Amino acid sequence: MPTTRRHVFHSTLTRRGWVVREGGEPISNHPNQKACEQAAIAAARRDWEERGELTRAILHRRDGSIRVARTYGSPDGPGPTEHRAGDRSQTPYGLTEAGDEHGIDR
Repeated sequence: MPTTRRHVFHSTLTRRGWVVREGGEPISNHPNQKACEQAAIAAARRDWEERGELTRAILHRRDGSIRVARTYGSPDGPGPTEHRAGDRSQTPYGLTEAGDEHGIDR
């Protein structure tokens, strides 16, 4: 059975600020966590919509732990799924339940 390559975009804090990485390589820099997460999500959605490939946006907290993992092109359905750290359930697309009122863990 052929394997499908999955593109994974990480939103992480580095010594130089917030960075989106794919395959370990930085692809964009951002002034804050919210902007970085939006860029990682946009990159994952773009791959999913344009290429039809499985993609993920992994959104990290300041300490490096995973806050949210979003999967696009899930075999379970046509739309994106979201997994929050410590929660195995799937929720609709959106940043509303974790972190502060903006969905951001500072």
